[in-house]
Amino acid sequence: MFYIRADANEIIGAGHIMRCIAVAAELRKNLEEVVFIVADQYGHGIVESYGFKTLCLNSQWDNLEMELGIILPLVKENHVKGILVDSYYVTENYLAELHQCTRVAYIDDVDAFIYPVDLVVNYNIYANIRQQSMIELHFPPILCYNHSILARVPAIRKCNSYIVHLA
Repeated sequence: MFYIRADANEIIGAGHIMRCIAVAAELRKNLEEVVFIVADQYGHGIVESYGFKTLCLNSQWDNLEMELGIILPLVKENHVKGILVDSYYVTENYLAELHQCTRVAYIDDVDAFIYPVDLVVNYNIYANIRQQSMIELHFPPILCYNHSILARVPAIRKCNSYIVHLA
């Protein structure tokens, strides 16, 4: 099972959820169960219209730290293979705590800090390569020009840590 943590609402729009639905569709092709975790009911309908399950945390979408007490037990109890996070409101601690329980991928376009994760996906053409400093000694960055990254990059299952830049 894979979890995807993303939100949609009238303030942040639906882009985070829609990007993640594309990734979830690729995972589903590989017969993986994918469950979306959302803070509230705003993104629930969109996700379920694509045939994916959702878990609603009834938390604040802009304060992910507050949900750690809920999401960490879910990840542990369900033996989650990995979690993809797409939110501007992550903190280093949030990602590090998740990473202690499972593999973590983060969709980023702000380059706020060195993310303690297994995979950073930056889809901006102007992506800052600062993130490479954490990983480049062991795994070179992967450059993709297609948003269906999981279907197009077979190395994604072979590396422990890497960066994907989408231009």
